[in-house]
Amino acid sequence: MKSTETLFGKPLTSIQALERFFLKKSSPAFTQDSEERTLALFHQMAKRVPAYQQFLQDHKIQPESILSFEDLLEIPPTDKDNYVNRYPLNQLCWDGKLDAHMFSTSSGSSGKTQFWPRTHRLELETATIYELLLKNFFEIDKKKTLLINAYSMGLYVAGTFTLNSCMRIADKGYPLTTITPGINKQDIIKVIQAVGDQFEQIILCAYPPLAKDIIDEGIAAGIDWSHYSLHFISGGESYSEGWRANLYKHAGVDTDRYLTSSINTYGSADAAILGHETPLSILIRTYASKNKALCEELFGRRTVPSLHQYYPFWKNISLYKNELCFSANAGIPLLRYNIHDVGNTYTYNQIIRILKKHGVSSKRIEADLPAHFLWKLPFVYLFGRSDQASTIYGLNIYPENIKEALEQETVMPNVSGKFFISTEFDRKQNQYLKLKIELRKNVSLDRKTTLRIKKVVFDTLREVNAEYKVLSEHLMHRAKPRISFHTHGDERHFPTQIKQRYLK
Repeated sequence: MKSTETLFGKPLTSIQALERFFLKKSSPAFTQDSEERTLALFHQMAKRVPAYQQFLQDHKIQPESILSFEDLLEIPPTDKDNYVNRYPLNQLCWDGKLDAHMFSTSSGSSGKTQFWPRTHRLELETATIYELLLKNFFEIDKKKTLLINAYSMGLYVAGTFTLNSCMRIADKGYPLTTITPGINKQDIIKVIQAVGDQFEQIILCAYPPLAKDIIDEGIAAGIDWSHYSLHFISGGESYSEGWRANLYKHAGVDTDRYLTSSINTYGSADAAILGHETPLSILIRTYASKNKALCEELFGRRTVPSLHQYYPFWKNISLYKNELCFSANAGIPLLRYNIHDVGNTYTYNQIIRILKKHGVSSKRIEADLPAHFLWKLPFVYLFGRSDQASTIYGLNIYPENIKEALEQETVMPNVSGKFFISTEFDRKQNQYLKLKIELRKNVSLDRKTTLRIKKVVFDTLREVNAEYKVLSEHLMHRAKPRISFHTHGDERHFPTQIKQRYLK
């Protein structure tokens, strides 16, 4: 029997050994290994997790009848409603014992704050992932580095996990210094002005809207960002390659560092880091951004979603309908747990075959990216939560659809990127979309610019959302969002949030 310390987790060997492992292990071997570990996790949970035992009984499932990974896929997924919120916290843990050295909470984006236990094993796993991405993509082993942790501290997961990981990494001898100003933009700018030039590079960890604000306000404060070698780590939401390029432009990031200056992470309070961008995943997004046929075959839409590589020996990701389910020996062991993210997965081989079909050969990839970045880990892409969309006449309008419009080159100079979208009704109870958009600091719009931005939003929605395009042809002007623009930092419409919320 495998212990909970090794179950569903590769023993934590040296970083160099893991790097070689990612380059050499075959794509099918990763899949087989992940499926075997997931099946082992299931049988251990069926024996030792009281809540999961009851869940299986309620669904009339005999654990001994589950003999393969395919059998697992027939078991109903768990989620917050049917599993986590139904049982006492200790009953969700191994042997009914709450054995955690720390708690984090979710940000409450689903409407209820949830407490999540964190174990030493999960902390070690997360620190290892941070070390891998910081060393491989940002070369912290070679450069004196200041990491500014601008995630919220306190109860929330991202800030404390990042701090803990960085402290462990620094203890191993890396020239890494961490500071934790949290989401206070003025404190962050003061830090850079005071000590930024003492380091060879600066890594800013922040949610994307905050990172953009920091760069903009730093420019207003007289900071020449090109004086620093800036890198970014973000999470909590996706962004387009246009947004990334715009951030780099204002942050003074050289174009030759495009693939190695930012990493967007895919994580949750439930199980920490599920995956993260790599130079290879960013490169694939750039291909898809310029090739609509490739984009549609890869992702089923004309909008490029977030694309990450993940570690299949720590997290297995499977599909239920069009939603992602993960299995992990986290603070709470979770089996086929659905957080209602819409997306899918690819093995390394599968995604390379699709690229080749659309004219992107292996030689081209190797010409665009050094071989040591070609990790053979699987990929996961996601568009966002299926239960977090506004609707109009029964079809979904996702925040990503609006982001696509606001991240157009002709729009970005005027807006901060923050917005609220909601479904409303007029006096005659006709349904319409209401969209509030925050302007950039010290920006006001004339009538011509206002009309142009409204047209870009409408045209982009029609382009990226096929159902909306059909609807707009029938409803005409009634399908157009009713858009209002608001001054930067207007607390009435854009209250300070730990994580930006786009739906009201």
